[in-house]
Amino acid sequence: MSRFRLHYKNNPYRLLGVAHHSETQEKLALYECLYPTDLGPLWVRPYDMFFGQIGGAGEGGSQPRFREVPVRIESFTSLGEPAWFLLEPLLREIFGEAERARVEDRMMAYPDPLIQFAFLEKDFVGFKIGHGSEDGIYESWLGGVREDRRGLGVGRALMAAQHAFARERRYRRVRAKTLSRWREMLVFNLRAGFEVVGTEKDRHVLKIILEKFL
Repeated sequence: MSRFRLHYKNNPYRLLGVAHHSETQEKLALYECLYPTDLGPLWVRPYDMFFGQIGGAGEGGSQPRFREVPVRIESFTSLGEPAWFLLEPLLREIFGEAERARVEDRMMAYPDPLIQFAFLEKDFVGFKIGHGSEDGIYESWLGGVREDRRGLGVGRALMAAQHAFARERRYRRVRAKTLSRWREMLVFNLRAGFEVVGTEKDRHVLKIILEKFL
């Protein structure tokens, strides 16, 4: 489920969960405002109102007060110009560099390459790149989500799509590698069921190796 919600006036919010009034025990929706406001980022609203409809009979009919925006995944097996145009700025935002030849060489060097892009509405918000490996484990090589769209379920959707692809290709395990300084990524993988199986040195840095059975 995506946590990204659009108000019927098109303002963006992140659904955080359910809270209760301390005295009346009224059920409340807790959500975060994703645009600048003087009122602060955290808001509450009666649960039934948040998940209810607005409008009614008439030309427009009724519509959700806060519409869930699902994560849409598009998949590629090679990196064309339009895809690179989207990917390059996000690579620079997350990793500080973007080398197209490095990505393309990786895709050609291994079996079952898969590039996945995630969209919320028309906005490109995340990606995941994976491929097979010599030891028969599917390698989740590179991925990330735009900083202002994290915590919305984008990473989970990308991971689920990648693992489904790997299972279809009869892989039984998936592997990811990360650095200790990327704590968000490490915690995300651990919460998704990965286990630390070792470390390796790569270009003078120590990488943490994680694996998960599919």
